[in-house]
Amino acid sequence: MNIQLIRKFIKNYFFNPKEYALVGPDFSRKDDLFLFNQGTARGLGKVQFHDFRPVFAEFKDLPNVAVFIKQIDLFTEMLTKAFPDNIQEMDPSFSLTMGEMFSIVVYGQLILEQAKIDNLEKDVLNQIFDFMVRDFSRFGLEIYAKHTTKDNQREYCKEIMLILSVPDPTQYERVWQTYVIALNGEYNMTECPALIAGLTM
Repeated sequence: MNIQLIRKFIKNYFFNPKEYALVGPDFSRKDDLFLFNQGTARGLGKVQFHDFRPVFAEFKDLPNVAVFIKQIDLFTEMLTKAFPDNIQEMDPSFSLTMGEMFSIVVYGQLILEQAKIDNLEKDVLNQIFDFMVRDFSRFGLEIYAKHTTKDNQREYCKEIMLILSVPDPTQYERVWQTYVIALNGEYNMTECPALIAGLTM
């Protein structure tokens, strides 16, 4: 993923959504090679997205989704009142970390949308957002520590990074045993004759 490019989507994603028709799963066999042929980045700032908030609201009963929504709200407020200036935008260390935080929000939306399609067990979903909350806090800490970060931005980052996920050891153990340990030994690597030949030369 090109984080520097996806940052061009931030303003429209958070502040200028557009209503789109629902797109269902597509299992048809077709060539998606164009997805990997990165073309021009011109005009990316004009791309609009469906509002991400409704799908988060549908799952706010899950403790860690609710916590993640709080982090999103703080991040959105920071973008409203303390958006990165031109110097910060040109600083790869700063802008890449901001892009990472933005990406986590987008991934959260995609995970929830797919969870509805797959009817994913809520225990699993809550554990997914457990680590997403922690990742978001970690990137908040990184922004806080940047030399170019402004005081008002640090105040938001301080709040973000102090937000903790909601632990549930019983749920964690159940998900670990049912969905992780259960897959032990399920994957078998296909032997590649060319690779074996190269290793034995």
